[in-house]
Amino acid sequence: MAAIFGEVTNIDRRTCSRVVPMRVICAGLPRTGTASLRAALKRLGYEDTYHMVSAAFENMKDCEMWMDAIRAKFDGIGKFEKEDWDQLLGHCQAVTDSPCASFVPELVKAYPEAKVILNTRDVDAWYTSVSNTIEATLPNVDAESTERPEEIVRNQMLKKIWDVTIPGGFEKEGKAAFCKHYDAVRQAVPSEKLLEYSVKEGWEPLCKFLGVPVPDEPFPRLNDTAMFLKSAKKFGLERLQSETSQACP
Repeated sequence: MAAIFGEVTNIDRRTCSRVVPMRVICAGLPRTGTASLRAALKRLGYEDTYHMVSAAFENMKDCEMWMDAIRAKFDGIGKFEKEDWDQLLGHCQAVTDSPCASFVPELVKAYPEAKVILNTRDVDAWYTSVSNTIEATLPNVDAESTERPEEIVRNQMLKKIWDVTIPGGFEKEGKAAFCKHYDAVRQAVPSEKLLEYSVKEGWEPLCKFLGVPVPDEPFPRLNDTAMFLKSAKKFGLERLQSETSQACP
């Protein structure tokens, strides 16, 4: 578990600013090796690397800002601009997984110097994986099942971001939404700044693209279906956040 989930904090990102450069944007959808890729990037020195667990479990207060970003992009309510991204992600040198994957154009615009990795997998394998993980657990996420404000917002965010990621419903539109997302990234990012990549390829292509040495250790393999379900059960039952809000370090 420790390899996937980091320290639990309660930082108000609105008090934060960018303290490290954004260097890598991983644009692939969830269940394309994002947890393994996060671990790999952190091993390569990209601290921190943002992932859904960063918001949903490690610093649940982030979900308030993610809801602001979702409303701005998908509902036309308010704005979410470079300053906001620097507050929310200013401690990160890389991002991967949802909710970031639903904001690739915005992140590329905010951080044009960042390299983009399009982490992918076979669409049928992806569909099966999502069916057995996200789709199997998300219906059990109920915003009204807790009285804790941060958990209510977290649960709302989890449902909303999945709805906008796969509009029209997963069973009917999942594969089409997958293909549309990947085509949009390919069209939006210049080829010289884009690496299409599967975690099955290991260190070599990743390190070559980033211009860093290849570690003398196995590539991390994290969060398969069994591990996902175990984690979902564990963190659905435990309260993770402290009651006292922390200032940005």
